[in-house]
Amino acid sequence: NAKSDGWPRPVLPGLLLTLDKKMNKEPYIDDRFQTGSSDIAAVMQYHLSFEAESKQEADLMYGKLRGQLTTLFKGYARHYAHPALSHIAQYLKQLLPPLSQIPKTVILSLTDRAVVEWQGIVAVMTSFFGRKGFDSEEAENKQPEIVSLHHDVMRMVFQFSPSDPILAVEKVAVLTSFNSYYLSHPEALEVVLTTLIEYFTYRSPQEISQQVITTELSPQSRTLRRRALSAFLSLSLSASRVLLHHLGKLFSVARELIFSGKLLPSEYVSLIESLVVLSNSFASPQQQSDFTGQLVSVPLGRWDERQNLVAEP
Repeated sequence: NAKSDGWPRPVLPGLLLTLDKKMNKEPYIDDRFQTGSSDIAAVMQYHLSFEAESKQEADLMYGKLRGQLTTLFKGYARHYAHPALSHIAQYLKQLLPPLSQIPKTVILSLTDRAVVEWQGIVAVMTSFFGRKGFDSEEAENKQPEIVSLHHDVMRMVFQFSPSDPILAVEKVAVLTSFNSYYLSHPEALEVVLTTLIEYFTYRSPQEISQQVITTELSPQSRTLRRRALSAFLSLSLSASRVLLHHLGKLFSVARELIFSGKLLPSEYVSLIESLVVLSNSFASPQQQSDFTGQLVSVPLGRWDERQNLVAEP
């Protein structure tokens, strides 16, 4: 049954039906949502706390509910950005402290309530912050109260440092949704790059203590590493102009990682791809050619060393 939050189990089919009807008409927001945000708050509370009697039921019902609620919240946020951001900020203030206190020795699963709640609010944040034009200078100048809330949310996300890979994967998703913000606030990139670089070579506390080798990392750890590298590629594509200022640091990281053996071959290829994409923003073709040559000289040098070893009698 549902938790003791005032939502009887039979409400779920009716809720889905209501959302289905709402999704099929424009605008998404009706008079009920214009008078206040209590309905959205109640729906989000149920969305983030619903428990099914079986895993199969949870996968089917929760997946559909989350998708529809995300769409509904996106429409709500488009018309009422301030209360939408207020909901996000208030929920994070309640959720993140207990998440931060989870011991590093605890291994979470996708069915744990902490994970479900974090994934739910991340789905809302990525749909909200990923809207094109939300972070434009013009919008910020006109709505300073929204900017203040936006910064509060970003600060809380930046300061949240989960040790569990499942939680960390969701943090990466939120950082990626802020990409357009970094164009006008390049100072934020320092924190983002530090986080992503740390995740490039992520190992869980258990894997560190057991000295697990890179090729035998858990699927969760490898997923986080892959998502971090994908986020860096996305950043190289969308914010290359401001990311170029960090190119020296990124090149040094790439050189260090290939010699340390901390990356799998496929991971190193992903890192090189992102840096090559980033080099497309150089002012001159010669600059790009020189940088690319230096970049590939590292793996080519290692390849030549191995070829020589094989050729020796």
